[in-house]
Amino acid sequence: MKLSVITRLTIAAFLAHLGCFLQLSCALTTVERGDIRCVNKATSEYRSNAEFSLTKTTAENATLYHFSGNGRGDWNTFSGVTWRSSAEMQDENGTLRTLQSQRTIFDKNLKIIASYQTQYDYRAKRIYWALYNAQGKLQKKAVYPLKGQTADDITLLYFLKSFASLKNNMKPKRCYLLTNEPRMYQCNVQIEGYEPLDMLPAKTHALKLKLTVN
Repeated sequence: MKLSVITRLTIAAFLAHLGCFLQLSCALTTVERGDIRCVNKATSEYRSNAEFSLTKTTAENATLYHFSGNGRGDWNTFSGVTWRSSAEMQDENGTLRTLQSQRTIFDKNLKIIASYQTQYDYRAKRIYWALYNAQGKLQKKAVYPLKGQTADDITLLYFLKSFASLKNNMKPKRCYLLTNEPRMYQCNVQIEGYEPLDMLPAKTHALKLKLTVN
């Protein structure tokens, strides 16, 4: 069974004009902030909202992207909670690599309920996933082979956004998605071109991606 997801990434027209899509550094900016509001697709009822930021640093010839986010509402099987998430990614010769990610869930009294942690070891070609309980004790763990470009629920947005640098290549690209079930899915990402998008007070064009999960 396959699940197809269409993701639209709004791309500034002047970047396309300058040809900056050929570089990952143009797809991911030096500093970025935003917010996301999630609703139930069937009922349109509010589910959650989150604020996030991304900062870029360069040290010892390495370009790193640091993500941080805070959310509240319903997440996964949790209701009425807040959470804090973080991730570190690296530009590896124009390819975005996730190095580590973490999400901590809090109850209404700001006490920790659970913590999800993922580490990516590119030398050993392994991904280490772990779930810790409220007491900080390991509750569940899993190890997966690192077969190629892999994203998780925290880094998926930027992982997809990095494909803007491949806008001239319409062929599907294989990648992987690690969920907090936990489970590893093989995916295909394909660029389907541009489409107009209303971004009041003006119109722009969005790069249309199709993510197919096997």
